[in-house]
Order: sequence, then C-alpha cells, then structure tokens
Amino acid sequence: MKLKAIPLDCNAKSMELFPDGASLTRAGHIMTGNNVCEYHTDPWIVVDMLGRFRYSDGVPVVRCPESGFCLRGAPIVAGRIAFHFRNVPGSCPWVDIQVAETMPTCGCEPYITTRQLRIVLRVGGYPRGVIRAINCPGGCTGLVSVDRDRITEHRGGACRWSGIRIIDRGWYPPILVPE
Repeated sequence: MKLKAIPLDCNAKSMELFPDGASLTRAGHIMTGNNVCEYHTDPWIVVDMLGRFRYSDGVPVVRCPESGFCLRGAPIVAGRIAFHFRNVPGSCPWVDIQVAETMPTCGCEPYITTRQLRIVLRVGGYPRGVIRAINCPGGCTGLVSVDRDRITEHRGGACRWSGIRIIDRGWYPPILVPE
C-alpha cells in the first residue's frame, strides 16, 4: 500500500484521506482564528512532521510525537493517528489527530493544542497564562520557546515543528492511569 497525496480542498464537502478509498465527511463549523477554515476545526499535522515512516501489515506507522511513552510507533488509519501501544498506562494525547500528506490548497496551517503537550510553561507560572515554552513534539532536547502561540525556530531551523500554532485547549491526559 502506498500513501497518496491528499487533496484537502476545503471547498469540497468531504476530504479524501489515506489509505486508498477511505473518506470522511465533516459537518464542520466556522472557527475564528488565523488560517482555519470550516473543515479544519480539529488539530492536524502533516506527515512530514513525524519523520520517516514504515509499514506494518500494509498500514503506515510513524514516530508518535509522544515517543517517550509510545516506543513502538503509531499507525495511521483513515488519515488519523490510531490507537497504539504505550509503555506506560494512560491514553496517548495524539490518538485521533488528523495527519495530512500535503498542505491543503485552502491555505490552512497545521496546529496542535496544549492537550498534546506534556510540558507547557506559562508566563508567571499561572495555570491559564500565556504559553512561553514547551517540550517540542519533534523530539528536540530541552525546552523550546513559544512566541505569539507559535513554536519558535530552533535547532538551527531544522525542526519541522517550528512555526506550528498551539491552541490552549486544556491539560495533557494523566499518565500512569489505566484506561
């Protein structure tokens, strides 16, 4: 099975997702914010941000951004990160995140939420303060600065997660709590 380009034309009523033949119709609703159309209302990323992928039983498997706890990789099923093994109890916050193969033609930009991030530091240490630094989902060492809700350029500009928008949507799921 080969991944194919996903024409995420937001003027269409459905988006074609990989693998071949899978599709998802979204009712969608208009969301305020920069470059978000009515069909990109859930967090989504581009497969290149996850690095290389391999196939297991015909299903593409990528490095889960939560690689500290998801050591065996994460399968992509119907264009989303699917349930996968974790070496600690608890749910992976990346499950059900949409993964596109290419950037959409509508001009929307990939984004994630604070629910996907294990470490989020805020200005003044306030629980709902402005985000100032995160643990990069790309596996970069150390904390990475956040400026105007976007991951700043780091690792000499080599990190694929630089420039990705972060939307504040609550806390990371608890670790060591059985599902």
